Amino acid sequence: MPKKKKYYQSLFTLIEAINALEPGSVDETPSTPLIGAMLETITNHGLTLLLGHLLKDRLLLAQSKQLSRRSALFDKIIIMKGVERDWVLRLHTYNVLATTKDGKLVDNLGDEIEDDEANTHLHRWRLGSRFVTGGFNNVTWDVKKTSGPRRPTHAKFKIPATKHTKGKAREAELEGEDFLVTTRRSEFYQEGDIVTYPILDPHSVNMGLSAYTGTTMTLAHTGKNLLNDSYFFKKLNQGKAPPLESVRQIPYEEDELKEAIKLAIARLQLVDLNNELASRYEVYGHLNSFETELLPALAQVVALTRDSKDKEKEIDWTYIAQTVDLPIEAIDRLLDIDLESLAKLLVQSQRDLERQKFVAQAQRVTRKGGELDAYEDRHLRSKTPVNVQKSFGRTK
Repeated sequence: MPKKKKYYQSLFTLIEAINALEPGSVDETPSTPLIGAMLETITNHGLTLLLGHLLKDRLLLAQSKQLSRRSALFDKIIIMKGVERDWVLRLHTYNVLATTKDGKLVDNLGDEIEDDEANTHLHRWRLGSRFVTGGFNNVTWDVKKTSGPRRPTHAKFKIPATKHTKGKAREAELEGEDFLVTTRRSEFYQEGDIVTYPILDPHSVNMGLSAYTGTTMTLAHTGKNLLNDSYFFKKLNQGKAPPLESVRQIPYEEDELKEAIKLAIARLQLVDLNNELASRYEVYGHLNSFETELLPALAQVVALTRDSKDKEKEIDWTYIAQTVDLPIEAIDRLLDIDLESLAKLLVQSQRDLERQKFVAQAQRVTRKGGELDAYEDRHLRSKTPVNVQKSFGRTK
């Protein structure tokens, strides 16, 4: 049996067994430590094996296509789904946010972000996540119905599960306009963290730090449905709920899903390379070093290689490695990466550098165990963007 298939099947069996121990109601204590321990055992390399098997298995790919989506917050790839119980293992990619000309943040689907609370929501299942790379600020909220002197602040909406939408938007249904939403705590999660989200605690994800953290990827496990629907909250406008709306989500065509999986595999391979370099070189130790150090260095490798070919010169890999300040074994790793996916990552990286999307420091943010100091870095914008699009030819 191929290695990828064997690993996929053994992990599926393990997750099925763990979910058999999960309680059947929201009031019971969940077996979240087991879920977290399981997520921690899945290395980035193991994740590439899972995605590689998904890519090659037509039935699994078709199953993934039914539920994989692009949303305002992230791109979601369904890796596997339970049979006996309705659990799901999924990969979330939170892309670096764009900005408008007047400095407003734009979400993953290109719409302006109203405020940090715009995605305050409640899940219908228990959620556990391993932060593969990057990070974000998570806010947990207290929500209660209010009357008397304390005026309500939010309206509550109900939305159906993705599987019930048949690829269309998730239509919202107003539940009430008398909810008071206040902050309970705000925590910064980052690469290496294992986080479990209680089902009855509304939370929101603030991606405003993406210029500091870079792209964020999380490996997430959702348990069986304990509620029929999910819910989200919107700020009242002059005491009234905003107009009823749907939650945008874009399904993948089969070719688009294959490209997204290949891109995720390439990113994971390079994240592992970046982590190895971080253990040897301080410059690769900050949160967005993947975008601001590794990818620009690899773009220079591509440009120098192309230059040698254009001049009909033999490629001197030792010279190239010394020029871009990378060990030659790191350059050798490029041979294992899908060329088209690598091209997309490098071209996007150069565009982001040109638009000055990254920052060297963040305001003081709160970690689960205390405050994380603002991070200072010597240079994030010193890499000169090179025309990798010309080196690769046209990329989508």
